[in-house]
Amino acid sequence: MNFCRKTANLWSQQVIHEISGLKKLFLGKLEMTYICIKCRKTWRNGGHSSEYSGGLCEDCTVEYVREKQKSQGFHDCYKRAVEVCSRKKCSYWHLCTRELSQ
Repeated sequence: MNFCRKTANLWSQQVIHEISGLKKLFLGKLEMTYICIKCRKTWRNGGHSSEYSGGLCEDCTVEYVREKQKSQGFHDCYKRAVEVCSRKKCSYWHLCTRELSQ
């Protein structure tokens, strides 16, 4: 195989790989391994992946939101509510309402 054909094959394989990754991204099927930036816990979205991203795990997110609620003078009720909260001035009211409606 000559150099141009090898280069074209490598380039086309790279493009196919990138398109496949974009399809996963846009279809919400991107396989990713996440690492919590606070407690270092890891979790996966999909199967095993060599792609990594950072963020807060579910436990650390809940802890963070509850601390913020308390600092704003509200009850630390995030993820504890069983019905829609009446405290619409809370910064997390929309997030809580969305969680309950799912």
